[in-house]
Amino acid sequence: MGDHIEVLDTAEKPGALGRVIDINLLYTTLEDATAAEPGTMIQIPTR
Repeated sequence: MGDHIEVLDTAEKPGALGRVIDINLLYTTLEDATAAEPGTMIQIPTR
């Protein structure tokens, strides 16, 4: 929690970049570092 991470995707799609806000059984929630609006959240499935 609190770490800044980048989740890479394929060459066709950009990945997600942000700060880890929460980790649970189903999702990791990031505060999006590339969003126009501050405080935008992204949920990445754990599996």
